Parts: sequence; structure tokens; C-alpha cells
Amino acid sequence: MFDRGQVTVFPVNAKIIAEGAPAVPPGLFNANTTGHVTPVGEFFGFQDSFEYFFGLVPLPSGSPSNGAISKATLAEYPSTVYLTLSTINLDNLTGPFITILKEIAFWCFDDSGIVLYYDAWIPNLDLFSPLIHGFDIYTLDRMNQIIQGICGLETQTCVGPNTVYDGVDDCVRTLAAKPFGRFDQRQVHCTHSPD
Repeated sequence: MFDRGQVTVFPVNAKIIAEGAPAVPPGLFNANTTGHVTPVGEFFGFQDSFEYFFGLVPLPSGSPSNGAISKATLAEYPSTVYLTLSTINLDNLTGPFITILKEIAFWCFDDSGIVLYYDAWIPNLDLFSPLIHGFDIYTLDRMNQIIQGICGLETQTCVGPNTVYDGVDDCVRTLAAKPFGRFDQRQVHCTHSPD
């Protein structure tokens, strides 16, 4: 069976994040995968599931913690995975421990052993974000930076029939008018289909 936790570990995850869906190892998600992650929301299909699964996974950013997932420990198959986050040194070796992110998930596999359905819970997700980024993302300046970043990426990714906003400014106005929410709440989403 494919070890799903290990693809989230740095530097294995870096290639997947950089290259997107084509770099996902075969056998991770069925094309028709659907799932739920509490408290974030519902996910439909390979692209949707892949984007959330790897969108959560940090890469070393150069921020003060420079953190990434350095180890995935399957504690109670098939339910609990502990993702150890550590500082990544300049030589890409694991440095000091930052925290542990716990995921409790139930998986239903197709006849080939590929994930078809899932139901996951990440109870400490909101506490994880400031630790991994090295700063509080809930200040007004940081929230505005995040909205700008989301909108810049959204207008590049959600194109054609997946277009949601009339450009970055429209996206920023729309998102700035909404409550910012917490890191573990799904606020912005488009269904992106590769051309």
C-alpha cells in the first residue's frame, strides 16, 4: 500500500508542490476521490483533494521558523498520523523541532488500493499556522498580505470556465469585505481543471 504520509515530508513534497498534479505519485487519489476534512470542508475529485492535501503542507520559506514537515508517523493504522514539523537548515537538513500536527482520518480504498473516499479531522490546525510561519497571520497587515497573495494566485489559477473574480482588484475587494476567518476554515475555492 502507498504510504500517503511520506509524500508530505520535505523534500519529497517540494517537487509535488512545484510541479502540481502531474508530480503526484500514482496510487494516491482515485480520479473520483471525494472527502471531508473537519473543520475545513468537502473535497470532490482528484484535483480538489490534491490541492487541499498539498496546499496544507509547508515548504521552508525563509521565515523565522523556516519550517516544514520533517517526519510522518503512522500511530494507529488507518486512523492517526502525527506530522512532525521542524526547522529546515540552509543545507536542507532537519533542524530543531517546532510542533506536531495530528491528523485523524478514515480512508476507503478502491479495488486497486487507491483512496476513493476519506473523512479526516485535524484538531490543532489553527494553532499550527503561526508556529510554522514564525509570525501571527491574524494581524491586519498579515491578513491583507494573505488576501493579496490569494487573489494573485486565484486569478492565475481559476481561469476560463473556472473564473471567479474580474481580476485581482475585484477579488481583493470581495475577500476584504468578508470576515477573515481562521486558518482551518475553507474560505476561498475554485474548481480548477487542467487544460
